[in-house]
Amino acid sequence: MRWKDIDWSAGVIRVRRNFTRGEEGTPKSRRSTRAVPMDDRLATALGQHHQRTLFCADEDRVFCHPHSGRPYDDSKMRKRFYDAMKAAGMERRCGRDNGITFHSFRHTFGTRMAAAGAPMRAIQE
Repeated sequence: MRWKDIDWSAGVIRVRRNFTRGEEGTPKSRRSTRAVPMDDRLATALGQHHQRTLFCADEDRVFCHPHSGRPYDDSKMRKRFYDAMKAAGMERRCGRDNGITFHSFRHTFGTRMAAAGAPMRAIQE
């Protein structure tokens, strides 16, 4: 995600591309390009992050290495995620075989939206 993908006035984040296996590309389909709503708390946190980061130009990545501006190494992110899970006493749940991966947050978000009453079609899109 780049800073230009955040539409502050509309309160959405526009998903226009993906980053997989070290390569940036377009989403799988035209339907994959979408606008994800941003609540006030997220907008505030992103605004504060924008103020602090050295990489705040439209083309800069929102979440990047603080010294280089390059993407974080995914294996290091995964290790930190599992280290945090272990510190929280969730070591048995780490990894694909045991139920929780970083990707699980995507499903948790959808589940919570449904529980809050969001229309299923909106969640799907």
